[in-house]
Amino acid sequence: MVVRRRDRDGLFVRDGWLYLQHRDRRVSLRTRDREVARRRAAEIRRRDDPVVGAAYAKTLAEACAEFRQYAVTGGNRPRPPAPPTFEMYDAHFANLWRVLGANAIMADVDAAAVDKYIATRRAERVGKPPSAAQPDCRRTVSANTVCKELGTLRQVLALGRRRGWFVRQLEEVLPEHSGAAYVPLERALTLEQVPLLLAQLAEGRAATCAYIIALGADWCAVERAERNDLGGADRCARLVLVRGTKNAKRWAEVPIVTPFGELADRARGWLAQHGSFPAWGKQRVRDLAAACRRAGLPRVTPRDLRRTHGQVLADLGVPPYLVGEMLRHRDSRMAERVYGQRSREAVGRQVQRVTRE
Repeated sequence: MVVRRRDRDGLFVRDGWLYLQHRDRRVSLRTRDREVARRRAAEIRRRDDPVVGAAYAKTLAEACAEFRQYAVTGGNRPRPPAPPTFEMYDAHFANLWRVLGANAIMADVDAAAVDKYIATRRAERVGKPPSAAQPDCRRTVSANTVCKELGTLRQVLALGRRRGWFVRQLEEVLPEHSGAAYVPLERALTLEQVPLLLAQLAEGRAATCAYIIALGADWCAVERAERNDLGGADRCARLVLVRGTKNAKRWAEVPIVTPFGELADRARGWLAQHGSFPAWGKQRVRDLAAACRRAGLPRVTPRDLRRTHGQVLADLGVPPYLVGEMLRHRDSRMAERVYGQRSREAVGRQVQRVTRE
């Protein structure tokens, strides 16, 4: 007779068959397959204690899939999250499954598991490994990145609390403080740099970038733009429709202000002729980076182009609360922390004007 020690699921092997040590008794699970045994063991626990049993029955992969489905209408939201949000969830899920185990049961997601996850991720490096002859100078995963991944895990666990397949309190599992300081991104182009970038792009893609900068649009609005959103074929309307989805204010009519008039005309001309902007998938980040290199500009992403709208307004002296209104934020706090910060060059120009008076 061969008997092995119990694993973390309370299972052990006897003569090749799997058993469950449950309370004060040993229960034969009548299988040699560990996955089948785990589910039968969960059913036994569920009969005795439905709450605890549910935590043993649900795997991390199943929990993430359930949350992904819930997120479409969760909280009775009027519109589903944008596709990039689901791309972010999927990237976070992949790391959670890789480090914690896709088949890890929710009963085992505890403080020790989360602490191990944080330590593992913070030790990992970002980017392609160098050759054997070169030193590894890649940066490690940042605290901000891990903080975002833990934010997704928090949402999964919170859903589990509501639905009964996660029994621990969230504050018992997740750290009280993320340890990550919010560092706002500052990448943006000046208005003088924008034509240099557009000159390196095909006309449809240049019109797309002009649309983002002129209207402070996000990528979801680009994908939803329609023929007459910016006015008819003869002239550009001064108040145009932007079909954003990140919050209730992103889907709104937006004024076209003087600094962005020519960019809006370029975007309107393309939409009026073609009805929508050309498809531009995930390679848009790579393509923009290549265009920036050709133009001798710092690398920017579509999000940085949206930030350019706010930065141009801030550099012209527009108050942060109005910058926030133009970018359709919920309130002015983000504009004050990120988009509303004036560049050092703009501050210098204003100081020079004041000192000359």
